[in-house]
Amino acid sequence: ANALAGALDVAEFTPAALGPGGRDMVRLAGSPPALWGELLAHSGPAAAGAVRSVARGLEALAHLLEAGDIDGVVRFMDRTRTWKEG
Repeated sequence: ANALAGALDVAEFTPAALGPGGRDMVRLAGSPPALWGELLAHSGPAAAGAVRSVARGLEALAHLLEAGDIDGVVRFMDRTRTWKEG
């Protein structure tokens, strides 16, 4: 959420420009940093692995978008959309 909020800020988006989904995606960026500091102090190495995994997924998605492979984007999204139901 914080990385996305930072990217939106660099791209000069404002919170007001976001719809409900965008606001949901950055909601946790508004959490107190000290709270996250305490949580991450106990799970730093595992959290680092998760962040790297997200980065790999974003990189793969960026490559698909750069290639104009919208079918690939749809397949990517189809594989991941059912995760929370599982």
